[in-house]
Amino acid sequence: MLSGGTVIRLLRLGAGCSVAAMIISSCGGEPGSATATDCEVVAELSEEFRAMNGRDQTGGDLNAQFAEKVRAAAQNVSGAQVRDELTTWAEGFSALSEIQRTHSSSPVADERAQLMEAGEAIYGTADQLRSTCPNAWPSASE
Repeated sequence: MLSGGTVIRLLRLGAGCSVAAMIISSCGGEPGSATATDCEVVAELSEEFRAMNGRDQTGGDLNAQFAEKVRAAAQNVSGAQVRDELTTWAEGFSALSEIQRTHSSSPVADERAQLMEAGEAIYGTADQLRSTCPNAWPSASE
């Protein structure tokens, strides 16, 4: 492999023939990098995420709406890492919304496990997004 993701392969075609094929790939920057535009999207979503704190989430509507907004944003970013992280974040909010819609007064073990998975998808992914776009999140003093 050459620098910049360039790969040269020698393909044997049979009967003593071969061809050199060059594949050039672009990954849109260094691994783990995010564009300024992608991070602006993350900043807008992180602000809304923080604003959801303390709001009534009974019935799951708020989380369902946010999941759809995050899912739509994921389709509009250019970086694969940010897109994957936003997609996982949206899945977490969708799962939490479903749990809230079907909530029973005494959660069973399965529901607790689902709640833990949704929480990890939401808060674990928020940590990943914070690492990917550190300026998109407030500092500890804010």
